[in-house]
Amino acid sequence: LALHPVDMLMIQGGVFVGFYIMPLHPSAIVVNLLYAHYYNVVDHSGVYHESSLPWQPSSLFHDDHHQHFHVNYGQFLTIWDRLGGTFFKSDKKYTETSFTY
Repeated sequence: LALHPVDMLMIQGGVFVGFYIMPLHPSAIVVNLLYAHYYNVVDHSGVYHESSLPWQPSSLFHDDHHQHFHVNYGQFLTIWDRLGGTFFKSDKKYTETSFTY
C-alpha cells in the first residue's frame, strides 16, 4: 500500500470534518471534489497537460514529485512549495539521501 489505511482515514476525515465546521452548499462541494479528482487523474496519467487555470501547475509538476519524492508536494498550488523550500529546482542535484535545502 502506498498509504496506510489509518493515514487515509485521517486525511479524508479531516476534509469531511471541515464540511461540518464550515458548511458549504452541496454544489460547491461537488465542484471542488470533481476538480480535485479530475486533476488527480490527469497528474497520474503520464500525459502532459497544461491547465488554462493560472494557479494549476502542469502535470510535470506532479511528475517531478514522483521522480524526486521530496519536492513538489502541492497538488493545486505551487506557492506552498515555494514558501516551504520544497519547489523543484532544475539546477539542484537530488538524490535519495538529499533534501531540498
